[in-house]
Amino acid sequence: CSHNKAHLLGKIFDGKMILNTYGKIIYQTYVDLPNHNQNMKSEKFLIMPNHIHGIIIIDNCRERFITVPETEGKLKINGVSEIIRQLKTFSSKRINEFRKRNGLEPFPTNTIWQKSYHDHVIRNEAEYQKIWEYVDTNPLKWELDKYYT
Repeated sequence: CSHNKAHLLGKIFDGKMILNTYGKIIYQTYVDLPNHNQNMKSEKFLIMPNHIHGIIIIDNCRERFITVPETEGKLKINGVSEIIRQLKTFSSKRINEFRKRNGLEPFPTNTIWQKSYHDHVIRNEAEYQKIWEYVDTNPLKWELDKYYT
């Protein structure tokens, strides 16, 4: 979620998410993550006005919360916490650089994100399909979303 659940990333129009500049920066940052994490593959990604959803596959991860990455060649093998840290840090930095170039102050916290995140390990195909469907239909249900505020 964005800091204070602010609608910073775009808007829902006619059941579809329309990204603004910040949303586009986050999207570009996300699609670049596999270039820095050899064990990450993106299955699904959706940006909402004030939060994101994604399904990622992480291979060769010794444990869920690796804090010190292993290195194979030039790319690193990271756990989910490091991958999310990269997304939040790099996207916030790029957005604040954009703001400065356009005469705006950086966000007061220097990040657009809240401190934590929610993750869930998908354990079977039925769960995978249910989560995929939830992400796919999220823009259609935006006004019912708990983050709509």
